[in-house]
Amino acid sequence: MNCTDKGYFELTQCFEKYCVCVDPMTGHEADGTRTFSNRILPTCGPCFIKVAKDISSSGITDRLPICDSANGKYFAKQCHGSRCTCVDPETGNVEKRGGFELSCEHEEQTKIEFSIDSPVTGKKLEQIPLASPTCGLSKDRGHSCANGQPKTMWYYDTTVYQCLAFRYEGCGGNKNRFNSINECWNSCVFQDFGGCSGMKTPLKDSKGETVICRSKGNGNSQECPDGYKCNHLPFFSICCEQKNEDLFRENTSPKCGPNQTLPVTFHAAGITMNLLGKKCTDKFCPENTECKQLQIFAHCCPKP
Repeated sequence: MNCTDKGYFELTQCFEKYCVCVDPMTGHEADGTRTFSNRILPTCGPCFIKVAKDISSSGITDRLPICDSANGKYFAKQCHGSRCTCVDPETGNVEKRGGFELSCEHEEQTKIEFSIDSPVTGKKLEQIPLASPTCGLSKDRGHSCANGQPKTMWYYDTTVYQCLAFRYEGCGGNKNRFNSINECWNSCVFQDFGGCSGMKTPLKDSKGETVICRSKGNGNSQECPDGYKCNHLPFFSICCEQKNEDLFRENTSPKCGPNQTLPVTFHAAGITMNLLGKKCTDKFCPENTECKQLQIFAHCCPKP
């Protein structure tokens, strides 16, 4: 593992197949922060980020916040010497002060509710957050005009919660269109937002609460039952329906023709990605390729 010049672990560690956040003091891996490529950096917990910043700038360790090594958030009760405080686990903001007898039990209770850092619980479309209201606008191809040229752009699709390609005619339309998929992601998707594919509701228990699976340091975690798979998100993991995950995987990683050749790809953020749209009628495929429609997405294949 890589260390800083002051002898502490670097906050982000990258290996052959993935990157992950670790506790700067112990090197303990934060659960749910592994990425799917060593070219994608993870989102680390706020307490880990604070610790890494403090030891990098000053090297002083006697007043560092106390972090939950399982997820990188602040422990609700922070004590230094004989003084203790209750803090917000997400921000570290002090909520009340006292001595060793100070109780932060209320703040430590886990609330199963929706936020950008909590599992999706099947709420209505308008309750699923977007980084910008314009990303909720319907796809609009605009119209042809003398002063504009048709080109492939990206829009955010709130039926599948992905940035997809479409042909923009050159004029008109609305603001839900972007010159690159990176611009679409950065404009529409919160950094820690995630869930099952297509934001399908994850498995819930008998109390209607989202099942947390394989979460280190979480005594309430459990294995997913048959028909579900454990999907890792920032800070926790959830059980997603296997059939739905398989269907999305088939649609996002399609093959072309009987020889199962690769579809048309493009590069974004240092990653090779398949060029996907919602429908072939969106006319997003390049010249000398043909569009193929699957159940959820459309992709482009080289012409024979």
